Amino acid sequence: GGDSVGRGGRGPIRDAVEKGVERICQKHVSRNVQPAHYAFIREGLGEGLRAVLAGGARSESEAEEVVAAWLAAFDVLARRFMAKERVIRAESEARSGGWRGFRAFRVLEAEELTDARGTATAAAAAAAGKGGAGAGWAFVIAPERGAQVLPRVTAGEYVCVRLRVPRMGVVHKNLMIDAGGASGSRGGAELKWRVVLPRMEQRAAGAEHPSTAALCTSFFAQEMAQLGTIAVSMPLGGFLLKLR
Repeated sequence: GGDSVGRGGRGPIRDAVEKGVERICQKHVSRNVQPAHYAFIREGLGEGLRAVLAGGARSESEAEEVVAAWLAAFDVLARRFMAKERVIRAESEARSGGWRGFRAFRVLEAEELTDARGTATAAAAAAAGKGGAGAGWAFVIAPERGAQVLPRVTAGEYVCVRLRVPRMGVVHKNLMIDAGGASGSRGGAELKWRVVLPRMEQRAAGAEHPSTAALCTSFFAQEMAQLGTIAVSMPLGGFLLKLR
């Protein structure tokens, strides 16, 4: 029983863990998560555990042993995440036209897609693991500062879009890049991207009101269409293929 380990100490469980770490770290880098942020998460985890264990443990020392064990496990995972994120960040910056963090972009076009025209959106939804939705929104975006060459994108990559919404603050969402919708005019280089936001299911089976996820996605699309300037991360993600 257990994980069947092949040559080199690899097996299905370890492969699954590594893929999970890769996806999480890609998401962290897209949101510009920094090493310093892990200290805040660690502090919150410790406080939350102590609150949950208060009165439940046989003694305060027993509760602290449990907290210490969890924090030790967190430290191991955080070190692994930070190391992986440094590599992803460096590789991302090294791409032609790459940058660190967020870059200012302009929304050139905004279009609401229907089921009949939602081919790219359906593909994006499937790639994002959301399934089902054959409609959503498509946006053509370009760097705010002139005709800057953009990194070439591949199928499955996404960007994190950050909006600064009046009276609300900063909100983020990941949008899939339509690899076939990129365009440019400088030696074939990409100068604009077409990004797609899949529509979420409006309501769960038997639910009376639209889901929170559907409302938030619709709100994000409307705000993105109205704002003149948005902040965009480097492309990340992509389909993870196992090469043997």
